[in-house]
Amino acid sequence: MVAQRPGPQALLACSALRSRAALLAQALLADAVGTTRQTITSIEVGRHTASLPFAHKIARYFGLAIEEVFDLSEIDEGM
Repeated sequence: MVAQRPGPQALLACSALRSRAALLAQALLADAVGTTRQTITSIEVGRHTASLPFAHKIARYFGLAIEEVFDLSEIDEGM
């Protein structure tokens, strides 16, 4: 579910969203979107980039658009 190729990293602002969502733990988010806590951590710190379908799952979980969850400015600049 996670792309591990080099390129622009869309960093997940997930930790801030977890704080606003009643301190949702990484493990609970991971379980809700069908991945591991380690994957959520890797995406949050920029070691991995979420695939588009996986990014959509995370955004949908929070009831937000992908653009509200991920910083897409690096991708936009590369176009």
